[in-house]
Amino acid sequence: MQARVTACQFLLLTLQRKEFLADLVTGDESCVVYNNDTQRAVWIPSGEEPKANLHEKKCVLSCFWDAKGMLYYELLLQGRTVNATTYSNQLASLARL
Repeated sequence: MQARVTACQFLLLTLQRKEFLADLVTGDESCVVYNNDTQRAVWIPSGEEPKANLHEKKCVLSCFWDAKGMLYYELLLQGRTVNATTYSNQLASLARL
């Protein structure tokens, strides 16, 4: 219990610093759909609507930011997800900034 009280007191004193939020970094991952502007001619039979296959265009955007703005972002290759190795590499890249 005393450890919690000590930690809370430390945080309350830290809040008095002017740039407390500058020390905080957060991150998130999100699936995004990218638009490739290249166009190609496709024959569509009469009466049918063109079908957009958006699932093939999805990829993961992983980004980290602080109170001042974006620090690091990475657009993963199509089909890749964030796993322990990817996350460790991203944190290492972030630490080098």
